[in-house]
Amino acid sequence: MFNDSAARTLINNEYNDIIQEALLNISNSVIEHNILMFEEKLRQIKGNLIEEESRINPIKEIMKNQSKIADISFKIDEIQDKYYQVELLLKEVAVKKNQINSSKTEIIDEFRKYYKIKEEFINDFDFQEGKLKIGYKISMRNNLIDWLKNSAINNNNSYLSNLDATFKSYILDNNYEDFINQIKFFMNEALEDKIPFKGKFECRSFLKELFIDWLSIEPVMEYENDKIEHMSDGKKAFVLLMLLINIDDSKYPIIIDQPEDSLDNRSIYTELTTYLKEKKKLRQIILVTHNANLVVGADAENIIVANQHGTSNKNLNGIKFDYINGALEDSRSLDNDQEFELNKMGTKEHVCDILEGGKDAFKKRELKYNLQNTLIN
Repeated sequence: MFNDSAARTLINNEYNDIIQEALLNISNSVIEHNILMFEEKLRQIKGNLIEEESRINPIKEIMKNQSKIADISFKIDEIQDKYYQVELLLKEVAVKKNQINSSKTEIIDEFRKYYKIKEEFINDFDFQEGKLKIGYKISMRNNLIDWLKNSAINNNNSYLSNLDATFKSYILDNNYEDFINQIKFFMNEALEDKIPFKGKFECRSFLKELFIDWLSIEPVMEYENDKIEHMSDGKKAFVLLMLLINIDDSKYPIIIDQPEDSLDNRSIYTELTTYLKEKKKLRQIILVTHNANLVVGADAENIIVANQHGTSNKNLNGIKFDYINGALEDSRSLDNDQEFELNKMGTKEHVCDILEGGKDAFKKRELKYNLQNTLIN
């Protein structure tokens, strides 16, 4: 029996299968077509990309180079900025160097001026009276060399090799400029950090001591062409006495205590008495002495005789010291009846008694020397 419903179902199923297969085929075709289209477009895009890349690559290289250029340019700017800063620093250094050089020149010039003042002083001071000559000289203190060698600079330093000869040339030859140049040399060496300092010293402390007064003014005195350092003590005393009287312009009396000390009698009589006789015309001279040659040879106008009270040589009213005065021409023979010592004889007799040891002593010397003329008759 023909079943219409089953037939329909079968037909529907077959139809559906056909439709599904057709749809699948259609779908596959579309997909394949789309894939082909996509692939074609993809090929086109790739071609375009390759073409664009060929055009972009040079640009990329340019951009890459531009990046490098930008980086280099930035570094150049940094270098230029640093170079500018260095230039500013170099200018500042140049200014500082000029200031230092100017200061060094100024210091040396002032140092030179100071010693020039000393030189002018000694050149202006030139005293001479008779056989006495007085002047001055500038000499270097030896302790400068000692200071450099033993205190300030290491002994192993090569700068010290010629130090003695260099500085002693100034001492011997008064080579003033050589001395200044040596000071300048050590100043520059210290500022350039070339000197190995010793102990506590560094540049500042070294320069501070380097520029102290190393040159001293020393007097040069001569009498009868004999320099004072070669004179006997007595002659030195006599020269200093002459100097004292000559350089003092005041007119006040001057008191001199025993100028004959350390002088021989010949010098006293030939030099000192002659000098005093001339100077007493200009100024009153009060002399304390135990030497008869000074009293007699210098022609004293007034002689003061002193006596200390004692048992055998009494003073009026027992005072400890008493005095009489008079000219050398005041002569009176010894009178032992007088109670007080100073009243017993005249001034001349007192002089003979005190300074010559008495008349008998004087007579004995007269006979000993076989002299024809005597001081006392």
